[in-house]
Amino acid sequence: MAVFDFESESQTGVWFELAGGGRVQLRTLGFAEWRKIRAATVRREPFVHVVDGKPVVLNREQIDEDSMLEMQWDESILAWEGLMDGNGNEIPCTKEMKTALMTMRSPAFRDFYAEKLKILMDAEEAGKEASEKN
Repeated sequence: MAVFDFESESQTGVWFELAGGGRVQLRTLGFAEWRKIRAATVRREPFVHVVDGKPVVLNREQIDEDSMLEMQWDESILAWEGLMDGNGNEIPCTKEMKTALMTMRSPAFRDFYAEKLKILMDAEEAGKEASEKN
């Protein structure tokens, strides 16, 4: 019998420690989050294409990739503690600050994010494979 627990669908995220202090709470995105991001950043645009000499109206997708990335970061970075700016002030965990950290010239935060998100995705995949074996 397959059991689907709708109560546990929301993810609280996992805390990861940063080298040098501080920690970040991350999660992978589920279908609902991806659907929300897609709805906000992809629009279908009609265009005319000539096939065998006849005009045909088709649709193409226009993707706002910058907004898509920013929304992905905002949804997957849930919180942080102990992240300081160059003046020793704590950096607030806002959408703007998440984007600022992910787009800094230094790749340190991006690399940390990518490494830890891969750990979460690998763990999800391993859990899925284990449940399929049972």
